[in-house]
Amino acid sequence: MRRLPALLFAALAVVLIPRPLPVRAQTITPPAPTAEASVGTGEVSGKIVDQNLGAPVTGVQEVMLHIWDANNTDINMLHASSAADGSFLFTGVDMQAQYVYGVMAIFDGVTYLSQVIPPNDGSNELQLDLPVYETTQDLSTVQVDQMHVLFNFAPDGLELTEIYAVSNSGQRTVKDATKLDDGKTATLRYPLQADADYIFFQPDESDRFVKFAGGFGDTAALLPDEQGSRFAVQYMVPYAGQREYDYTAPVNIKAMNFLLPQNSGVQLKGEGLTGPEPVNSEAGKSYELYSVAGLAVGQTIHVSISGKPAVGGAPATARSINLPVALGGGMLGFAMIGAAIWFWRKPHDMAKDEADVAEPGAREDVLDDVIDRIAQLDYAHEQGQVPDDEYQRERTRLWDEAKSMLDRPQPDGSAPGRQDEHA
Repeated sequence: MRRLPALLFAALAVVLIPRPLPVRAQTITPPAPTAEASVGTGEVSGKIVDQNLGAPVTGVQEVMLHIWDANNTDINMLHASSAADGSFLFTGVDMQAQYVYGVMAIFDGVTYLSQVIPPNDGSNELQLDLPVYETTQDLSTVQVDQMHVLFNFAPDGLELTEIYAVSNSGQRTVKDATKLDDGKTATLRYPLQADADYIFFQPDESDRFVKFAGGFGDTAALLPDEQGSRFAVQYMVPYAGQREYDYTAPVNIKAMNFLLPQNSGVQLKGEGLTGPEPVNSEAGKSYELYSVAGLAVGQTIHVSISGKPAVGGAPATARSINLPVALGGGMLGFAMIGAAIWFWRKPHDMAKDEADVAEPGAREDVLDDVIDRIAQLDYAHEQGQVPDDEYQRERTRLWDEAKSMLDRPQPDGSAPGRQDEHA
């Protein structure tokens, strides 16, 4: 038995740490504070450089300097403007050895972030050039490096989580390459199962993902980078002992993996599908791994899922987890871990009262809170903080709570929110 690939557990770490945007950044561990940690007031300078032209960006651009501490907390954000030669300067910057600094700017409608680094050996001056790129609608350089499909069987259906690691090997940023049915544009559109319901994304960024019947569009630009974009989509489908999982590759997919909890009582079959191979997660959980070497753009894989899942007290259920939540504290933010138990144990009548609030958007806020509590419960269970029987009971109750809100008519009398999920 071997361990799962590291990417499976790190796939979302970069985009889900609590920093402003999932853009090009160098992630480092800030040095531990020392007696000489305080550097004092200093300056951060640099240039905005167009990597395609090999020259500074001319014209005035708004530039932002972000400062984070060792816990990835945003300490401060300073504003400045670049000069005609692309140079910029921030003065009066609080320079601390335990902080890290990154410069951000919007170029051609795309947000870019420089390297994220600490001060240099106690110096009160920091040089941070900001690379930017021209844009293109050409998808020929885009591929899915790895896609992981994770199955979790619940009493009321099958939960699927698809984790994507997408890269752009070209020299330009790809954006607005696909037109959606409503006339909007997206960088790339992805398929979902036709009967997918309760669809949620990580990272949960406002307006980034656009849902439509049978799929969704990702509007985030793809910068030139290996492993440039990592995200997950989670949804539910009916399951009564047998069903098909059909997936058509939107671009070339280098490798595709399917994971089932070990001893789940369920099997996968499909042309080109290898496995199962027993694997362990970093937390010691056991899975059965099925793999496909890859899919060409437009190629479809058909996977048959069959068997009665061991739900309701069987050993497989006790060992099953919501793996994307177990990818690490970065998914929820480190600050959430300590508060996880209180949130998912929040009294049921309190959540009900909140759900009855009629102000526009109030129900959406409460629904988001319930989904957060499900994620926190999953993480707490993975960390051994919640007994198996209590985990199953609370998770079922929270899902029922979410569904009741989605099925409830809108305050304005329109159709239930559950139907709006596919709008």
